[in-house]
Amino acid sequence: MTGDRELPNPLSQSSKRPYNGDMDQLDSKLDVLEKKIDELQRSINKIRKIFLWMLILTLLFFLLPLAGLFFLIPKFLSTYSNILQLQ
Repeated sequence: MTGDRELPNPLSQSSKRPYNGDMDQLDSKLDVLEKKIDELQRSINKIRKIFLWMLILTLLFFLLPLAGLFFLIPKFLSTYSNILQLQ
């Protein structure tokens, strides 16, 4: 057998802490990461607004004239056919 060797208790105070107990450095790194995430969130919101306005402008400048042509072309054909019948 293994003898009288004891296994280290991971919950005991004498066990080594991860990151060598330098929690202040971790806190500062977490703060920096939180600031970067906040900046990223603001950028994403700006991009989302830009895409929304691009969609609105696309609808305004493409689909509305297309809908206008939907009504304008039959009127033009009707007028053109009336002109041809008069001759």
